Amino acid sequence: MAKNKAVDGQGSIRQRPDGRWEARYYVNGVRKGILSKKNSVKPKEEVAKALNKALYELDNGVYVEPNKIKLTVWLDTWLKEYKANSLKPSTYESYERVIRLYIKPAMGKHNLKDIRPDELQTLLNKMTRDGLSARTVKYTNQIFHSALKQAIKNGILLKNVAEMVSLPKGAKREMRVLTKDEQDTFLKYLKGQRYEFVFMFCLSTGLRVGELLGLRWQDVDFKKGTIKINQTLMRLKDIETERTTLQISTPKTEKGKRTIPLLDDIQRLLSEHKQKQQLEKFKAGCKWQDKDKVIDKGQKWKDNDLVFRTEFGTPVEPKNLTRIINKTVEEINKDLKKHYEKINKKIPESDVFKKFGIHSLRHTFATRALEVGMQPKVVQEILGHSTIGMTLDTYSHVLPDTKKSVWIC
Repeated sequence: MAKNKAVDGQGSIRQRPDGRWEARYYVNGVRKGILSKKNSVKPKEEVAKALNKALYELDNGVYVEPNKIKLTVWLDTWLKEYKANSLKPSTYESYERVIRLYIKPAMGKHNLKDIRPDELQTLLNKMTRDGLSARTVKYTNQIFHSALKQAIKNGILLKNVAEMVSLPKGAKREMRVLTKDEQDTFLKYLKGQRYEFVFMFCLSTGLRVGELLGLRWQDVDFKKGTIKINQTLMRLKDIETERTTLQISTPKTEKGKRTIPLLDDIQRLLSEHKQKQQLEKFKAGCKWQDKDKVIDKGQKWKDNDLVFRTEFGTPVEPKNLTRIINKTVEEINKDLKKHYEKINKKIPESDVFKKFGIHSLRHTFATRALEVGMQPKVVQEILGHSTIGMTLDTYSHVLPDTKKSVWIC
């Protein structure tokens, strides 16, 4: 008697002799099986749920066999379906960047189930050899671990290879801190420029660039001489359109929401800055663009209320501050070159004004504060670090004795 031909979309559940439950179904006439986990509390319900999911996907033409899922496909799915609605835009963008720059080029074409621990170890080692910071290498492994953890939950992977690697001990990246002379020179070359006060303010508060450009007048308390950090402004990629837009967001952590005291001179200059901004608004007239300004996914407001704006009232592009820094450094070195040419000498390497990013101004603020005796705990609160340990580790070069005494206590 001929056997009945297996039909796709049909499934069954049975209990095996070893006590585990198994679901069976057919794909292209080939039988597939789903086994319950050994420590499952409700093994029968577990395999029934997995079976229903597989049959649904077969019926709707979206079924993909677990052993044929490419890592690159799973990473894209994980990002869009599991992380897009739970991460802040800036965090989502950092996840996407790490996956695109490091993980996909090395292992993206492999099947998800075929990824081996040694392959991931090789990637992390190469990143370290290429000069990437230990923090970036660790962050990459954390992202990879999270993506595989979800794959295990979904029943398409059995083990997490990110748990089987040893993080390489890369050299700690040296941060760029301006010396007192460099700081004075930099501000000297900015004298009279439109965004001179932006950089002065950053050097006096230690704000991140997003916090700096997202600061609103309503967060300034002139009576108390303080500012409150409640939002950030950054150019980020829109998940849906893949285009970058200026987006308003809240700080990543609760520690990021903080109150920062202002020096008397900075408070006075801030008051003058506000008056100048009002004058700019008057001069711009109808060209002033603070009304109904679209910043993020259709969100509108009557006035963006930003402390730092362009001459037409719009938010300042973060990259423009970087361009100003680069141009200023070039001008400083150009004048240095002219000086040494007059005395027929080559500029000593020690005299060359080295490049830096705007985040270096934050490091410079913290370094100056610690140098004059500000307590690390106060610096931590001003910078918005999540722990005192992070502050002490970042600025151990400034206070080695203080770091030692704090940890002993």
